[in-house]
Amino acid sequence: MRKSLDMVREIESADDDGASYISFWNSFGKYLKVGIVEDDEYKNDLAPFLRFFSSKRGEEYTSLDKYIEGLTDEQKEDKKIYYVTGEGLDKTRMSPSVEKLARKNYEVLFMTEPLDEIMIETLSKYKDFKLTDASKDGAFDDDKDEVSKKEKEEATEALSDLIDYLEMELSEKVKSVKVSNLLSESPAAVVQGAYGMSPTMQRYMQMQTVAMGEGSLPGMGSMNQAVLEINPSHPVIEELNSIVKANGTSGPIEDPIFKNKVTLLYDVAAMTSGYEVGDPAAFAKRVISLMSNDVTVSDAVVEDSANSDDDDEVKTVSAEVM
Repeated sequence: MRKSLDMVREIESADDDGASYISFWNSFGKYLKVGIVEDDEYKNDLAPFLRFFSSKRGEEYTSLDKYIEGLTDEQKEDKKIYYVTGEGLDKTRMSPSVEKLARKNYEVLFMTEPLDEIMIETLSKYKDFKLTDASKDGAFDDDKDEVSKKEKEEATEALSDLIDYLEMELSEKVKSVKVSNLLSESPAAVVQGAYGMSPTMQRYMQMQTVAMGEGSLPGMGSMNQAVLEINPSHPVIEELNSIVKANGTSGPIEDPIFKNKVTLLYDVAAMTSGYEVGDPAAFAKRVISLMSNDVTVSDAVVEDSANSDDDDEVKTVSAEVM
């Protein structure tokens, strides 16, 4: 291993513009990742040679050392390197977690394949910095200062009726609904609990079990702890909140258009957060009914035909893995 490390180090150090090393990385980078996963003794030696796309580098790669060089003072105090997972670069860039951290001027590394996620979790930290999945609930504190904290508390109070309704209506999909101060463009995002499993890893594990002829992996559904974060200043959230408040204490809201909007809010948040729609036909009907503003498309709330009573089955290719 030492000879291999010396060879890689020589390629990197002799490369003035970085082009030769990037060519090497594109050809052999996956073997360095596998080395980190399989060789605990040398994983810290291999880590400096890793390269990633990120939210601030466009089409250029960055390293963990370059990431640390560009840290804001606040992020240096946090001692965290943030990353998000996804299938392919374009999809990963769409993650609302990137949107939230961009608002704090934090750089986010993109893990675009299952091997990346396994590798980064094996590495767990680099130097004094913890490698942190930005799509996990509680990954970063969005209300450190008193002003942000007060704003979040006020928004949560103002949206309390809507939060209660969403938690009831989406109880099979999420464990809770929270206000986020950091979402700027998206109305909502789906994040996993601290010990939940990312959608990329869920799909990977499901494919592995299917390939082994075992079907779905039983019991894994309980490991998913999805949280729906909502943007209090987004027009969609404001509209839903006004409808819930207008309904007051007159009982459940039975309006099919409203109920379809709520489900569509979750569907879109799940999709942009890396999940796939469990029932594309039902999703399409919801979109068409709202586009036409005519509930006769379904004459009722559009129900996902994929719903079942088997709560333990992992719907890893679904937005309903919670």
